[in-house]
Amino acid sequence: MKKSDLIVLRSSSKFAAWDVITIVEAAVSVLSESDVFEKARLTKRYCEAWKDGRIHRVSPSSEPIAVPPSPARPLSDYVQVPVDQQDEHQQKLARMLKKNTVEVTVHGIANAESYAIDLFWDLLARYWKVTTTFPKQYIDDLVFIAEQEAYHFLSWDGRLRNFGLNFGCFPFQDGLWQSATDTSVINLTHEAKGLDTYAKSRQKLVQIDDKESVAILDHNYKEEIGHVAIGVKWFKEICKTRGFNSPVDVFHELSGKFFKGKLREPFNHDARKIAGMTEEWYLPIAG
Repeated sequence: MKKSDLIVLRSSSKFAAWDVITIVEAAVSVLSESDVFEKARLTKRYCEAWKDGRIHRVSPSSEPIAVPPSPARPLSDYVQVPVDQQDEHQQKLARMLKKNTVEVTVHGIANAESYAIDLFWDLLARYWKVTTTFPKQYIDDLVFIAEQEAYHFLSWDGRLRNFGLNFGCFPFQDGLWQSATDTSVINLTHEAKGLDTYAKSRQKLVQIDDKESVAILDHNYKEEIGHVAIGVKWFKEICKTRGFNSPVDVFHELSGKFFKGKLREPFNHDARKIAGMTEEWYLPIAG
């Protein structure tokens, strides 16, 4: 591992010294990186270092931490060109977008997974003062999810390359970040909604006999159920420590206050139930 990935220079009015990065500083490093492939690389390295103990502190003891208000993100390579001025490649991409082909679907999933990397590092960074009061297992779980999201993104990017396309060839959507900026219940809203869209995405891939994409989707789907389960576990624990008797009622209140949009059918009731998110959590607030 490169020294620069794990070492930072700390300085004061009297001295300066090299020190090991903290996990919150690692989170800020990922959030500040606009290259999605570098985000994934840094995520894998920081997660490995946290698991093996090379990164062992949560945050610097005395230094303020500047957390980006939003993650640095890449710009799409897609350019809107008048039909009569499009070259052959641009015409091909425009047809794919219009027909919402499997390539567009895979690109959209890859984009969502790249945002998921940012979302879970943001949970660590934005709420770092609170995080320091939680058990280490809480941080372990967030790091675990961030690492899996990095692998999910890379798996879908690899599929795009199999199609002869690059990530960024289609427009990006930032709805996942925009609807999560005011609340930390990501696992219980966005991750759970990902379980709901699984069947439709899978059916689309099966219809064109895309076995490779189906295999990726199935593998990642099982891990996403685990992400929702982790969210339910810690939401209940945090409610308990703060004296709230009904986590479900708290979730309904937070969703109504912060979640942008409505929870809409279809719902993957079976997967949600496996994750511990029974119907009482979401049906009363479905729109």
